[in-house]
Amino acid sequence: MVNIRYGCGRHSKYTSLFVLLCLLLLSSCSIGSSQSAVTGTPTPTVDDSSTPLPSPTPESLQNLQQTEDLLLMAPHPLRDPYSLAQRLKLHIQTPTPPIGPTTKLNVHVGQEDTFWILNKDTHRYSHIVAKLMYVTPHVYLYAADGSSFNLGALQASANLFESKIYPSERATFGSEWSPGIDKDAHVTILNAPGLGNSTSGYFNAQDEYPASIIPYSNQREMFYMSLDNLVPGSSDYNSTLAHEFQYLIHWHQHPVDPGWINDGMSVLAQYLNGYPVGWFDQGFLQTPDTQLTDRSDDANMSAAHYGASYLFMYYFVTHYGGYGMLKELLQDPLPPPDNFNHVLAKHGYSDSFIDVLHKWYIANYVEDASVGKGEYGYPAITLPGLTPQHTFNSYPISESDTVHQYAAEYYVLPPATRRGTLTISLTGAPMVRIVNNNPYQAANEWWGNRYDNVDSTLTRGFDLTHLRSKRATLQFATWFDLPRDRDYAFVEVSVDGANWLTLKGRHTTTSNPNGANWGSGYTGISGGGSVPEWIQESVDLSPYSGKKIQVRFEQVTDDAVPSQGFAIDALRIPELHFQDTLANDNGWVSNGFVRSTNVLPEHFDVQALLYQGSQFTVNDVPVDLASGQGTLTIPSYGSSVNRVVLIVSAYAVETTQLAQYQLAINLK
Repeated sequence: MVNIRYGCGRHSKYTSLFVLLCLLLLSSCSIGSSQSAVTGTPTPTVDDSSTPLPSPTPESLQNLQQTEDLLLMAPHPLRDPYSLAQRLKLHIQTPTPPIGPTTKLNVHVGQEDTFWILNKDTHRYSHIVAKLMYVTPHVYLYAADGSSFNLGALQASANLFESKIYPSERATFGSEWSPGIDKDAHVTILNAPGLGNSTSGYFNAQDEYPASIIPYSNQREMFYMSLDNLVPGSSDYNSTLAHEFQYLIHWHQHPVDPGWINDGMSVLAQYLNGYPVGWFDQGFLQTPDTQLTDRSDDANMSAAHYGASYLFMYYFVTHYGGYGMLKELLQDPLPPPDNFNHVLAKHGYSDSFIDVLHKWYIANYVEDASVGKGEYGYPAITLPGLTPQHTFNSYPISESDTVHQYAAEYYVLPPATRRGTLTISLTGAPMVRIVNNNPYQAANEWWGNRYDNVDSTLTRGFDLTHLRSKRATLQFATWFDLPRDRDYAFVEVSVDGANWLTLKGRHTTTSNPNGANWGSGYTGISGGGSVPEWIQESVDLSPYSGKKIQVRFEQVTDDAVPSQGFAIDALRIPELHFQDTLANDNGWVSNGFVRSTNVLPEHFDVQALLYQGSQFTVNDVPVDLASGQGTLTIPSYGSSVNRVVLIVSAYAVETTQLAQYQLAINLK
């Protein structure tokens, strides 16, 4: 199975302008404004995040919808290692990118070069020596010294990549960066052992940056193939070539796409090149309550997530405009679902992303493209069949359940043995948390979002020139769930708005095993356990006493599996008599951070497939947003309708928290 790629983002030609505009904005911020008197040490709220949320009032529902709008409109600033290096490492005024290779690669068959490889099990790098074994017009094929392989089979796969995979994927998805950082149009394919027990191959976007800022960069357009888990020349090997090459292209075309889209297109690349997709589709159809818009580090769920992404992307292109839509999605600057909505509207479709999603849920159960207008099946592929989670034998039915966001639960109701009125009632929890916490002190918290390959910042100016003492301390509560050693959050200070220094706290680390820690940062799970907790933090601002400074919180994520992210609350500088209740933005300038109550409206959808024999109609059950309640009455059950399949789905933006609901079904 092809493991999730690991990478770190892409430098955009627009980044320098973007950073300049941000710096201009920050320099215009007022210094030390909107301060309130300190009334004492913050008192944390009781963390009852596991308890159900109450039903919203009309006023609170409006506030929830405003939070939803904030999340939908929040920018996802691209993580730019060039900017990070300039601000946090190099401390230079002129935004000149650090120098990478200055001349084209000059290599020949038989040449040995050194490479960094990443073991995906340990998340640690090691150095190897590899020899250039074969060259085609667009491929440099390397193999690690001392490894065992059939050279003829390796060459055959390289020739197939050159003649088939390379042109077909460029036509479908677009081009990789070429010539890229290595000033060479060839793609380096490194075959090596030691990539991980469950890894067939991977693409690492760190290689697209100079080693001067990303220490483990190989400074090439390249990807990696496992000689432990793949046999060169085999169908699995060639399929993995197709899978990993799409990641290389995708990084160049749309680097801030969430991973689920990237994964779906990579599996689709396997299919388009005529290779099997393994058991991805089966893995999903056996566990259809799998969040489409999420990914997982859990090896047991990996196939389900890959399968969901692949089947959705396949369904989308085969029902909406064809494979040309893939390149349009990649070239659209908007994030999902807006890019889907934009591309659909541009081609005259009235369906939105959510409409497509609901039809896809039905297609996953029906799997018959001959029904109706063909929207409930998959043309040209045969699937193993979906496994419904719930099959009942008698009435009445009372069920308390959950469903993942952007996923569905399937209920097969007992067939009609007599005529009567069938009543189906759903009562869903109308609110859901964004992340699994309650704000620490008051009603709100700042949250850095949970998106792949982004760099969120929250910045504010403070005037320390009139402090009576030379001591100053920034105190705050923090809650974080960040993939350890891959995603980091930082507290930073600057006196000029251009050069920044990360500050050490009680819970920061300078450990940097993967080259992703830009100083002293937070990573892993706050509190040190398996579940993140609010912890109190303190950083020293005393060296800046007597100066005007800017303080920044920054969250930097890679493009692998995201977690819940980084949150802060109860911000104080006691010596400055500053205490932030987070009732408003209070001078903080956000680029990616969102201030909210950490609660969203939950959207439930119920679709009933009403069968008469083998034919069915679809009945959409309205569910009230405020109450989470919806009811369907079928008076002719046992007559015009003799079988019912219920599909319960939910969606709430950005969150991975479960949607909770109750079903009551009775036949009278």
